[in-house]
Amino acid sequence: MTGPARDGARIACPPRRQDSPPRHWPHENAQSFGPYDSTVPTARAHTKVVLAEWGLAHMAAAAELVLSELVTNALQATWRFGLDTPVTVRLLADRSWLVLEIWDGVQAAPELRESDIAIELDDDQSDEHGNGLVIVATMCHRWGFFRRPEGGKVVYAIFAL
Repeated sequence: MTGPARDGARIACPPRRQDSPPRHWPHENAQSFGPYDSTVPTARAHTKVVLAEWGLAHMAAAAELVLSELVTNALQATWRFGLDTPVTVRLLADRSWLVLEIWDGVQAAPELRESDIAIELDDDQSDEHGNGLVIVATMCHRWGFFRRPEGGKVVYAIFAL
């Protein structure tokens, strides 16, 4: 993860000067999904449609890949802790940035395990070793997470446009 984890309810966004006004996102969309096996493909399809509507279809492949990894992680955490809470996908964009935010009901921080980086690509077990965050870190400008005061956490990925 780039930078220290910070707690608090806020929108993930690129850094801004302290004296600048709060960030306005001309494009904003949020959708919640139940913790089901069909959530990842449904969230991908939703994201693809929204990005096309916003004129960002050229970002769909990268955004869908990162979204798939983050939603999969959110679902796995939700199931592991025996929760039945939804996973919420929030998309934000302006002329310079695209932000994906994935909220789940689990407080536990996402883990980028260093050992996963060294896994051989031809290893049949590689899909089971948590390479998702390595993919996220590789594909986007920045990623991270913050905890929500009402519970759970938001993992975000930021893409430069």
